[in-house]
Amino acid sequence: MSAPLTARPTARRVSASERRADLWLALALFVGAILSSWLGQVAGVYGDESPAFG
Repeated sequence: MSAPLTARPTARRVSASERRADLWLALALFVGAILSSWLGQVAGVYGDESPAFG
């Protein structure tokens, strides 16, 4: 049997530039989701019985 793991992994600090990159990625994904939903509504992909966007 192997020895039990007792050492805890060290936490890595996140730099300000990494946080900024994550924020931009989250914003881009949010805008993409809103745009996709709006275009689906405009194109009538979901049918006439779907509720209005917004």
